[in-house]
Order: sequence, then C-alpha cells, then structure tokens
Amino acid sequence: MPINYSVAILPRITSLRNSYVYPIILPFIGGEQTQMLERHERIHNFEQIRCYVLETLSQLELLKIDCCQLIVRQLTRAGRPCGVYFCLYGPRAVRLSAIWETDSNSILFYGSRGERVQKTKLVEAPELPQQIC
Repeated sequence: MPINYSVAILPRITSLRNSYVYPIILPFIGGEQTQMLERHERIHNFEQIRCYVLETLSQLELLKIDCCQLIVRQLTRAGRPCGVYFCLYGPRAVRLSAIWETDSNSILFYGSRGERVQKTKLVEAPELPQQIC
C-alpha cells in the first residue's frame, strides 16, 4: 500500500504561554490521516513540566483537571534516569499519557487510543529531580 503525504496546517494556539506551533508533513495510509502538533516551549523546572503535561493531556479529551489523577514515574536506562512517564486517568476509563525524554529534551503526548498526538520540544533543559513522587 503506498504512503501518501500531506501538509498539516494547524491553527496557532495562543492559550498556553510561550508556545509556538509549526506545521509538519504527516503520512497517512489508506485515507486515514493523523495530525500531530509540534510545539516549542520554554519551561524552567519540573513542576512547570508537570503542570504543562496535566493541562495539555486534559485538553486532548476536554477533561476537567480537578476530575483527573496524574501519575508520575521516573524512567531509567542502565540504572540511570532517562525520562519521566506521565499518565492521566480520567472518567470513563480514559487514559492519556506523555513521556519526557531527557536525552532529546522533548515531551511526547499520546491520546486515548495510543497514537502520538503532539510533540513538544523544550527550549531549555530543566533539571530532572532526584526523587519523583
């Protein structure tokens, strides 16, 4: 099956602070096209990352932040911390997730079906805390 390409021109979102949205070329197979936002954010510490992830994940499914539970886990590779896994549990068994990759300094957001829906590149590299609750 051939792979077709299209350009996704997405509206600029101005509700989040210090955000930039860029159009990206997305493949689609069999007529079904996926749209993924690519953003650049200026975030200075881990607490701001946690709040940004919570706000972004809740907007994906139009969830109220106070009705959801965010679980945060540290990811390790060869015994060294390499990222953070965020999982938002909402009503109706909705589960959304995000992974902050410290090597590439980006946050990948995944929708309720497991598809990647957004990539956020952090302009500055915040420090990964030693202990994550």
